[in-house]
Amino acid sequence: MSACDSIRLALRSAEIHRIPTVLSKAIKQGFTDNDLLHEYAQIVNIKLHEYTFPQLTSILKSFSIPPYKNFKFFSQLCERILHQAKAPNFNPSSKDVSDFIISCGRLYYSDRYLIAQLSGHIAPNIESYRPKDLANIYHSLAKLRIHDLELFKIISNSLTHYLYTLTPICLVNLLVSYARTNLDDREAIYALIDELDMRLDEMTAMDLVRVTMAISCLELNKDGKYAKVEVCIGNLLKKLYDTCWPLGYIQHLVLLESLIRLKTFDSKLVYGKILPALLTKRSIVENNLSFSENVRTIECIACLPSVNETCVKLLGLSVKRIPKLIKADGNLIARLLAALNSLNYESKEIESIIFDIATPRFLESLDENYRRTIRNVLNKIKNAEPARQDS
Repeated sequence: MSACDSIRLALRSAEIHRIPTVLSKAIKQGFTDNDLLHEYAQIVNIKLHEYTFPQLTSILKSFSIPPYKNFKFFSQLCERILHQAKAPNFNPSSKDVSDFIISCGRLYYSDRYLIAQLSGHIAPNIESYRPKDLANIYHSLAKLRIHDLELFKIISNSLTHYLYTLTPICLVNLLVSYARTNLDDREAIYALIDELDMRLDEMTAMDLVRVTMAISCLELNKDGKYAKVEVCIGNLLKKLYDTCWPLGYIQHLVLLESLIRLKTFDSKLVYGKILPALLTKRSIVENNLSFSENVRTIECIACLPSVNETCVKLLGLSVKRIPKLIKADGNLIARLLAALNSLNYESKEIESIIFDIATPRFLESLDENYRRTIRNVLNKIKNAEPARQDS
């Protein structure tokens, strides 16, 4: 009998209270191909109404690890959990609440009503939650776009004293989540950035990019305390200079966008590392880059304080791809035209793009607000002085 057959037999023959444990063991041992997961779900579904709340959260946690994508199954699972949550004496443990919300975050699946009901148990029992779980709960809610600002402030305030206990990836996820939810708690943000600054040596290049991106998205006032943030940014740039090259095209693009938002044009990093990496790595992903990613590349070049030969080559490659990818997305087209206009750079490809966008038929396919914006940009380009190519 094969190992897979043994797992199937164990699940089918297990008593109801043993199924979550057997399932968890099977998934942790790596028996997670989609057919097997589908079979597991069918076995669980047979007696779904007999499981307790802790058993249901354990099942959800197990399925979130591969992760298994089955909207219908998770809807049925959550319906059963919701039925139990409506009981008058329902009092979930901190572990079960953590497991449920974190699992939903991994699966990018949420029942908003159920999550709101369960997250309501966190604030009154905040001391019973492990710092690691609180950080992961915050991250999961942010991923699911459930913005409970009051709860976020309670969690961030509680975590301030335990940041040293969190792993580097947990700290990075937390900062990204603070940025994503526009957390209005400067003390918590500065405390987290201080901790991250002390742990930069423990981070991967991708972690460093995510930290840079998160800091660039935070709306921080440049007050006296901001000096510590600037120190962290300086240390980030030094680390990135030594570690960023193995990253891919999109990661380098995200990094460049972040530095532009921070108005930090470190010439050694930007012109010596990031731009050459974008040019080199573009050949690997050229045909897979979307319209949006080409527009973002052009926008970055348009925002740089000076344009060198690498910029011109990168711009030329991006512009040549636009006619093959352009679609009726008014926001992106308006951004593209604004970037091309601010570049003050002339080429046949750019003239062709503007001509294609300016056709009445194409403009009519866009939303009225975008049509107006695009016509205004086109008029500015038309009335501007002839463009000059950088030497």
